[in-house]
Amino acid sequence: MLGAVVYTRISDEDQGRRNAASIPTQTKKARDHADRLSLPVLKVFIEEESARTADRPNLQKLLDYCREHRGEVSHVIVADLS
Repeated sequence: MLGAVVYTRISDEDQGRRNAASIPTQTKKARDHADRLSLPVLKVFIEEESARTADRPNLQKLLDYCREHRGEVSHVIVADLS
């Protein structure tokens, strides 16, 4: 069965506390989207790093996961492209 992986990110803990785009909010938004598409969420990756570089540990883990589970992952869902 095909499924989705979710990627959520905040720049730092302070952003998560003061922003409506906190990790739980992003995760719920992404899971709701997966539900609307009738896709199971296979794994959630959470990052607390700046987006200035692609060298983010959990982004790299997400990419590795997608490579290792080729044929199972059909979607990568993010709550916000920023």
